[in-house]
Amino acid sequence: MRSGAPHSGLAAIALGAALALAASAAPQNAKTPAAAEPSADELLFRFRDAYAGLAGYHDTGEIERTEGDKVTRIRFRTDLESDGELRFSYMPERGEPASIAAKAGGEAAAVASARSLAGSLDGALGNGAAAALPVPVLLAAGALAVPEPEALTLDGVEPCGEGRCVVLAGAHPAEGVSFRLFLGEADHLLRRSEVELVRGAERRSFRVTLRPVVEPRVQEQVFSETVTVSLSSIVARVIDRTGAAVTDLTAADFRLRLGREELVIQDVEWVSESAPAAGQLAAEKDAEATPEPDDWVDEAPGRLVVFFVQASLEATRVGGQMRMRQHVRRFIDDLPAGDRVAVVSFDSHLKLRADFTADRSSLDESLDAAWKTGPEPRLGRSAEPSLARHFDRTAATRAASPERGLEVLARALEPLPGEKLVVYLGFGFGHYSSTGVTMLPAYDDALRALAAARATVFALDVTDAASHSLEVGMRQVARDTGGTYMKTHEFPALATKRLEEAISGHYVLYFELPERERPRAKELRVDLRDPGRGEVLVRETTIR
Repeated sequence: MRSGAPHSGLAAIALGAALALAASAAPQNAKTPAAAEPSADELLFRFRDAYAGLAGYHDTGEIERTEGDKVTRIRFRTDLESDGELRFSYMPERGEPASIAAKAGGEAAAVASARSLAGSLDGALGNGAAAALPVPVLLAAGALAVPEPEALTLDGVEPCGEGRCVVLAGAHPAEGVSFRLFLGEADHLLRRSEVELVRGAERRSFRVTLRPVVEPRVQEQVFSETVTVSLSSIVARVIDRTGAAVTDLTAADFRLRLGREELVIQDVEWVSESAPAAGQLAAEKDAEATPEPDDWVDEAPGRLVVFFVQASLEATRVGGQMRMRQHVRRFIDDLPAGDRVAVVSFDSHLKLRADFTADRSSLDESLDAAWKTGPEPRLGRSAEPSLARHFDRTAATRAASPERGLEVLARALEPLPGEKLVVYLGFGFGHYSSTGVTMLPAYDDALRALAAARATVFALDVTDAASHSLEVGMRQVARDTGGTYMKTHEFPALATKRLEEAISGHYVLYFELPERERPRAKELRVDLRDPGRGEVLVRETTIR
């Protein structure tokens, strides 16, 4: 990575749009009438001012870099702390997480700081990255980063997330660069950017999306009444009739009810879980030798996926297990490389077969052993996120039912950050008698532990039959945790494909609970106002 190298002028191109244009000598006597639309120059002034007035700033996002037929996606985050420390953290497609640090400087250091930071971005991510990522440079160097701006034009207003963005377009023919900036219509913060670089044989484009979170600068001697609103949240997935995730819903599409009372949904956020290997670790790393950026564990490594294999030697189950082996392997190979996968199995008790790893090749042996009823391996110490570090082996040995096994697994997952996905490869839950299938008392304990761990169960039924009694329990655990149940006896490839689609992302619904006392527990229910849009998968939640 080069830092402080002479910049080719690329920062002066699109960064001129984002940084220096705001500092140019715009005519002071050109006043825009109140009723008129703001000009491109005025919007860039507002863009600059929006970031200049921040005490702190954070964002997360994704870079899509295209070179010919090759597309690379890189996840990143930007953090500006109140002390002026700026850190841009990113995950290359191969290798370790990395970061670029800078200190927000004054006017005298603006140009040097901008060129140094922009050069680092280009060196790490490819020529054109600094133009597509103006925010870190703007935060570190301010509007004086580039003395001569490039002219921009207003390119209309487009939908942008749940709001709208004003689009600014510009170009610098001498450098072969054209760009578009998408600014929030209300707050003028950057939401997206597009940069095209054509320089001789070098052709590259960047598409950047980001979600900004700002900390406004606190004004001195301002007294006001403060009202604190505590928001709750719930995770929901929505799938259509084919099992594909529905990704374009807004708060108005959902209905949230507590008992018979409908609650107001304050906001809805779609969280994509299927971004291919953007910050992916190609192999396990030594956490002590290469510390990760602050809070990176929550986002950079991707999802935590556990395969829970319910082993059996019965003929109607062994055939289904063998049939699923190749499809499960293919499913794991297709997971984004940043996802971490662990394996547990249950026969006479729960066994930990493999800790969370991004090394796909090592999982084949663990899965093969999981289908069998042999002893579990002795796993060594591994870096976080680690299932082994929190796995209670004594409780696992005593777990004599798959329900207890799920509970032990969930308690080991609880200390780890974020949502977890449990893929249950088995043949059933519950106890079958002449009166039907009943869930064991341990099931309620497992549900509570899974909820506390924020774990969702997706059940793949390996029984070699069109229907069977214990599938009732598998359907139940999937429904209660917000997951799906799928049979595999006829179309195993379709089952794993639908699983892949179902876990591609989820919604987070934010709402405020009523303050009045609730004399009894009430169920929190989520559905769609238009049931034809899809089916809502949500964890069973009771408010007490």
